[in-house]
Amino acid sequence: MRQEWSPEELLASWTLVEGDWKLVANKTGATRLGFCLMLKFLEIEARFPEFVEEFPQPAVEYVAGLVKVPAAEPARPLRHGDRRRLWPCHYLPAPHRRR
Repeated sequence: MRQEWSPEELLASWTLVEGDWKLVANKTGATRLGFCLMLKFLEIEARFPEFVEEFPQPAVEYVAGLVKVPAAEPARPLRHGDRRRLWPCHYLPAPHRRR
């Protein structure tokens, strides 16, 4: 995913719409921000990110402002530069998780 986004592009691609807000209503903190970033990343790229560094920093900051969570939150527990894989199932509601 590209890392440079203009304000207009952020607004058009990373803004949460009504259905998105329904999906994140029961989430808080890092989970809420991470879920929103995964959701929008999936819409834009048609895949889930493998690493936390794939999220464009301008998008992280923009979405963090929307959901009122500090922008540093999606990196927890994954530290920036750690390169451990992100697993989408950690952000899905419980009925969708594999057992």
